[in-house]
Amino acid sequence: MRWSLPFLIASLLTLGLVLASSAAARHFHDSSPAPRSKAVQVGCGRPTTLRLRRFEDGSAWLLCGNRVIVRVSVPG
Repeated sequence: MRWSLPFLIASLLTLGLVLASSAAARHFHDSSPAPRSKAVQVGCGRPTTLRLRRFEDGSAWLLCGNRVIVRVSVPG
């Protein structure tokens, strides 16, 4: 029992140092969120005609009836 007391004290000191350093890092960290891009909104007069057409290269079209309202391309 006597030999485990120094290990207990050392582990508690280590835990205290870790918690203090993480609190200090959190205090100085810039917590402002990254700027977000604005979402594009599209409309379809007849939502029941919405369909997604996918292509082999990974791109896709969102169609409203026969009209393409969104094109998604894959870089590369």
